[in-house]
Amino acid sequence: AANLLWESFEMEGGYLKFLSALWAGYPEQHSMMPWSLKLFYILNIAYWVHVFPELYLTKTKKEDMPAKIQTAVLYLITIIAGYAMHYQRILLILLSLHYLVEGVFHLARILYFVDKNQIAQGG
Repeated sequence: AANLLWESFEMEGGYLKFLSALWAGYPEQHSMMPWSLKLFYILNIAYWVHVFPELYLTKTKKEDMPAKIQTAVLYLITIIAGYAMHYQRILLILLSLHYLVEGVFHLARILYFVDKNQIAQGG
């Protein structure tokens, strides 16, 4: 939820209104990022790096580890590649869409667990 709020604040530049704004000034202007966007990406990278010691400290089952490691590595590769290759604007939109879908999924799971099955199943 926090990521989604932060991303909505960052997208006030109008990237969703005008898709051509995603590429405006590439690559010169894309190498300069506002500090808040840099902080957002650094915090995302830090979150996904922290998953590795968390697996050990929470004594995760061996059969659950490969899926969690794969997820963390894919997130890290995507975020670091987008940051390093100056595709921050596109990465911001992709992460926004992904976090929105994850938020809806977790909301449906919460509704399911509190016995609101009819709402959670969409019917």
